[in-house]
Amino acid sequence: ERGNFSMSVLTWGTAFFAIGREEVHQSEAFENLKDYRIIIARRLAARRPAANGYDPTAVNPETGFPDGYGPTSAEVLVPAFLAAYQGADPHRVSLNMFPSIKYIRPNWRVQYEGMVSKIPAFNKVMKTMAFTHAYRSSYTVGSFLTNLNYQADNDGFSYVRDIQNNFLPAWEFNSVSINETFSPLINMDITWINDLTTRGEIKRTRSMALSFANNQLTEVLSNEYIVGLGYRFTRMDLILKTKNSQRSYSNDLTLRADLSFRKNKTVLRKLVENTDQLTAGQNAVTIKTTADYMLSDRFQLRVYYDKVINQPFVGSFDTSNTNFGVSFRFTLAE
Repeated sequence: ERGNFSMSVLTWGTAFFAIGREEVHQSEAFENLKDYRIIIARRLAARRPAANGYDPTAVNPETGFPDGYGPTSAEVLVPAFLAAYQGADPHRVSLNMFPSIKYIRPNWRVQYEGMVSKIPAFNKVMKTMAFTHAYRSSYTVGSFLTNLNYQADNDGFSYVRDIQNNFLPAWEFNSVSINETFSPLINMDITWINDLTTRGEIKRTRSMALSFANNQLTEVLSNEYIVGLGYRFTRMDLILKTKNSQRSYSNDLTLRADLSFRKNKTVLRKLVENTDQLTAGQNAVTIKTTADYMLSDRFQLRVYYDKVINQPFVGSFDTSNTNFGVSFRFTLAE
């Protein structure tokens, strides 16, 4: 049998941390992962019967872990990984590599868009207000495959071991991951009474992929902050001249400017070597400005200017990219 597995989880408790100005930030969740392994290993050993020459109380003198459940065992790492990044109790977390339905946790999206005319505190200064908050987090097994060397005995346990003297699990995993997204953490879009619009948005994402091939955790983090301003000029006159004629228009002109700051980091955390390494990342500043003018119900004129400034953390020079120009958009659909 082969397949993949995914379920919604709640990692809110470990989500709010500072990426930091240091090259490699410290991760409390990852430190907990390392500490929780011994607790999970002892729980796994305690549920295995003293049979076929196995002693649940025996300890490997080199690692200090119970016999058959070492610090790099997949059966140990998966529950420790889930407990650490969900902020759960390692004494109570599921020991199943495919957690049951009772461990599913909700994700959500909250959105409000509307007029504020019925809100006395706001209707004198603003026309509309929009608020959005969304959270999504999932635990994923990229692929799993039946372990053909796993041979269950009469007691339901297999006593076959791998080259590291760990008991073989029933399933072969290449990796597991948790992907968390606040898209957005918060977004506020307000149209004021004088037709000025303001926008503020915060986005956060992180991805933690634990590989069993090399016992490394790859952590990809991203924080983004966006502020924007806009203004609509009503009934702006515009005259377009050609060689033989000219045509005048009197429609709305909408100006908008957005400024964003984004920080990305990719950190490789090694369980065996006990080292952390920054492998990629950058600071990015983006400026976007547009001027939109509707020539008709279907024809739009846009003038735009975009600039992106990148400051890499590893192995590259600072870069800057600029785009500007004029575009025309014709809409066919109603």
